[in-house]
Amino acid sequence: MKIQDLIQSGASILKDIGIESFVLDCQLLLAHALGADKQYIILNPNEDVCSEDYAKFQKLIERRANREPLQYIIQKCEFFGMDFYVDENVLVPRPDTEILVEASIKYINENNVKTVLDICSGSGAIGISIARYCPHVKVTALDISRKALDIARINSKRNNVCIDYIESDMFKNVKKTFDIIVSNPPYISQIEMDELPKNVADYEPHMALYGGKDGLSFYKILAESGNYLNSYGKIFIEIGANQKNDIIDIFKKENFILHSALKDLAGLDRTLIFGKNI
Repeated sequence: MKIQDLIQSGASILKDIGIESFVLDCQLLLAHALGADKQYIILNPNEDVCSEDYAKFQKLIERRANREPLQYIIQKCEFFGMDFYVDENVLVPRPDTEILVEASIKYINENNVKTVLDICSGSGAIGISIARYCPHVKVTALDISRKALDIARINSKRNNVCIDYIESDMFKNVKKTFDIIVSNPPYISQIEMDELPKNVADYEPHMALYGGKDGLSFYKILAESGNYLNSYGKIFIEIGANQKNDIIDIFKKENFILHSALKDLAGLDRTLIFGKNI
């Protein structure tokens, strides 16, 4: 069969089960099966596909039809203009998290920031993005998952940045202070976990999603970060929908003040920036 025929047949399957990006997904899946890129697929619609590659493509379509995230299938995700390796051991980086990264980079470049700690680093998307666009800063990233840290190290090499990694349950193994702390912690509540769509619930790691019964467990720990921040340090955090007021209260009790709240593309509060109340 030709490339255009496979795209048409695969797109029809994905469209019928309600996947909105059915054409793009097929292009990327076929490119992965052929060891090519999307541009090659678009520019060579009449190229014949051998039976072996056809079989590979069919298996990839089956996986996508079962709602497995496209990024896990092709083991790649674009974030902040860079490519990251991802698999089932880490969350797929979301576009909303770019708001946290952009705010962090802006602050770092406008102030005398020298050290950054990325907590719950997962794939390393946040810390690596900061290190890439703020090469003068020393970034340390930590995660409780050794497998996640292995993936983050792969992504560091892929994007040509140098980062220190710590295997740690939050601050347990942190021995020094930092100018800023950034974190996109697990923040899904128990009720929300029960309502997650299939592509998330069946494939993404629950330990990277579940934030305790109320979704706030990790913020209560992050609010105790005062001892790990330098005098005028800041903490940048991503939050879930409708969590803003509760999180402000949590940090206020630990002598932090809110400096800024940034909204995502849907108009929801998504990034909060706190500083010590000195």
